Amino acid sequence: MKKSILLLYLKKDHKIIETNHLINSLKDESDDYNISILTFEENRKYFGYFSDSVKFETIDTQFLKKISQNPLFSPSFAITRYWNFMAKVKSYNWDKIIPYNDNSLETLISTFVNADKSSSMKLNENGIIKYNSEWSVLNNLYFKSNKSYFHPSEIVHLISNVKFSKNNIKIKDKPNEENFVNEQIKELREGLENYHNLKNIKLIGISLVEMSNYFELKDIETIVSSIIEVSDTCHPVLISTGEEAQELLAEETRRLFHEKVTILTVDRTSEISLLKNLDFLVSLPNHQLELSSLVNCPSIEINFNSQTSLTGLVNDNAYKINVFDSLKVKTISETIDHALFGKNIDEINGQIIKSNFNSEIGYINIRSESIEIDTVKKKIIHLSMNPQLILKNKKIKDIKIKASIFNEVKKASSLILNALRIHKVGINNSQKLTTFIQAVSALWENSHQYEFIAPTLIHFQGRIENIDANTNPAQLISSLENELFSLKDRLKNIQGQLTASDEELTSTNIQTATT
Repeated sequence: MKKSILLLYLKKDHKIIETNHLINSLKDESDDYNISILTFEENRKYFGYFSDSVKFETIDTQFLKKISQNPLFSPSFAITRYWNFMAKVKSYNWDKIIPYNDNSLETLISTFVNADKSSSMKLNENGIIKYNSEWSVLNNLYFKSNKSYFHPSEIVHLISNVKFSKNNIKIKDKPNEENFVNEQIKELREGLENYHNLKNIKLIGISLVEMSNYFELKDIETIVSSIIEVSDTCHPVLISTGEEAQELLAEETRRLFHEKVTILTVDRTSEISLLKNLDFLVSLPNHQLELSSLVNCPSIEINFNSQTSLTGLVNDNAYKINVFDSLKVKTISETIDHALFGKNIDEINGQIIKSNFNSEIGYINIRSESIEIDTVKKKIIHLSMNPQLILKNKKIKDIKIKASIFNEVKKASSLILNALRIHKVGINNSQKLTTFIQAVSALWENSHQYEFIAPTLIHFQGRIENIDANTNPAQLISSLENELFSLKDRLKNIQGQLTASDEELTSTNIQTATT
């Protein structure tokens, strides 16, 4: 019998397309899943990018708002309509509920529909948050307020206990349309190669979606000039969805560059097919950029809001350029040159972020070599992965990093021992209980001082906060003691992995030296 999964996506934006990664992972895990998405009516325009097997339930907030503000209707009419809709959703026998953004609204709705089936948080009868997943603890107590080294899509996979899969992502496309686009692009390549007497023409798409809202003509000129500067074989393709502002921008650009650019107008049925045929895509954050990650089209995301958007796409070859003042030709051309032809970038710094997705480690966000090392190391440690992964990355052999981790483990372990000593002496009054609880809470109150093991301590905090508030003092003390020993074992495991990696490295060096 098939299992029913309800995916909550309660935001109004193009990032809903990103949920295809989770849906694909679920489908790859089992064919016995019926998946439905509960979202806002405003996201309906993106439904065409999902497999036909995915069903949608929508909340029409605009309609409810109109009713509630219309003097002809009582406010209770809107409330009743919304209640009836949610009662229908609640009536289904859901086997699992996944709040994709893990936010307060999704928590409220998942609690109402079926709290025990939520993969993340729920509210108990007293309105207190309880966590159904250890990863939800980390997401809400740590990742949302820190620069996370986990991609949001990775986090929801971990919360849902689903292995991330990029195998055969199924998105809606039309075979006849795809064949037509393939032929058109083939003719375009051959025509350009014959006209310029060149081989291996690279088609670099420039998505015009949203660009008229942020860019002037000179900015588009910068992007096109950047592409032309890379190589004679790089040909810019302006991609318009037919909107008047996009068409105007495309025509103004063609007047500047003439035959050096091509304009392609696409509809929603041909976008995916076009992206499959491009060698690269340059884009602002929009739905076409999200689609590029589903078909593994290499891309550059131009980002003007770098303070709130530090992660890139879940893609094998994606870049993000954080624009702090103005767009520069060199920055774009060097990034494209690096991606397509392997040319070294002078410096991958805070302005350029490179995204890689590794099947063992997951998403890696690279802004510099040192940050790449830290990212991989932290993920390996926190995921308690095999130390062999450390050896596979030749860059991660810095003894200073290992020394830092050992020191952090030692510092946290001393706090654990201090709390256990207080417990051993005996807790027979409220004052001693308060002292014991303070000693326990000291483990996460200064977690910001730890570079590597902070998530482990925050995870410990979440487990403590998940202890039933109605627990009597004796049970509370016992639960705290068990959690302290569990944390102690976890830190010991981290230390053991690092020691094992050192021993393996030494063994590898000895074998290499004797062969």
